Amino acid sequence: MMDKNDFKRELKRLHLHVPPYYYNIDGKGRDDERYCLIKVNDKWNVYYLERGLKTINEFFDSESDGLEYILDVFKKGERKWLVYEICRTCLPEKVKKYLEEIYNDDNLRDAFLDCDVDIYSADTIKDLEDNSWLEDLLPGKPNYDIKTFACDASGAEWVILNDELIGYIGSEGECGIVARNIDEFMNIVSTFKAGFTKLKDEKSFIEIFKEHNQEFEEKEILDEFISKHNFETNPSKVYELLKLGMTVKPFFVIKAVDDVCEDSDSLFGIDGQKSLEEFIYKYLN
Repeated sequence: MMDKNDFKRELKRLHLHVPPYYYNIDGKGRDDERYCLIKVNDKWNVYYLERGLKTINEFFDSESDGLEYILDVFKKGERKWLVYEICRTCLPEKVKKYLEEIYNDDNLRDAFLDCDVDIYSADTIKDLEDNSWLEDLLPGKPNYDIKTFACDASGAEWVILNDELIGYIGSEGECGIVARNIDEFMNIVSTFKAGFTKLKDEKSFIEIFKEHNQEFEEKEILDEFISKHNFETNPSKVYELLKLGMTVKPFFVIKAVDDVCEDSDSLFGIDGQKSLEEFIYKYLN
């Protein structure tokens, strides 16, 4: 038997992300344009009121049956609620469109997870908007505005910097820019098909690029995504995109705010930004 608390717990457990103003199961307050549950004599009535008319009007023998009915409606409309909530986040519009596309395709979302890009649910994105998580991961003051949208298996964060650049905040005191925009980030991830933040030279990048594309089990799914967005697939040119992103200045740095902490390192070494400067000197000059 399901009661109202069970109903709310089940919504959360199933990650349905239904806005609370899309239902009223308390029998009081507004009832327009939302799924409502009220007791009528010895029956339980579920209805949806639209412009004064009940477009849904069902009766059940128990409160539990009525709640199960509403839950089933929301389960069938899972994509709708998920996309709606993404639109309510503070992420840039182009990022939202990519996330909506990925959320709407379970196979595509799993493929990105296999690439070590675990895209957050809309609820999580909203919960993390205050950036309080940064204190636990890499305490300090970043030189860019940060909005997180995904993590990897190590607990590192993929973030948007100043609503344009894509950055990475690692779990071992490192951070850096990895792409100049969300288009190039999606291009690199979907074609390389794995984590790429510590790769320096083109030769090793291309070797691993080819290896991943031979072994990746969900290659066809990502290839459809690549084709749809007309992404670059030549490994040398994909490496160029990565290189252009990682060498954007000013470098992404999280500065220590006290003597206990240290400034962040680059993605290439544990010596501040020295390894990144050496990379630029060696591979760009």
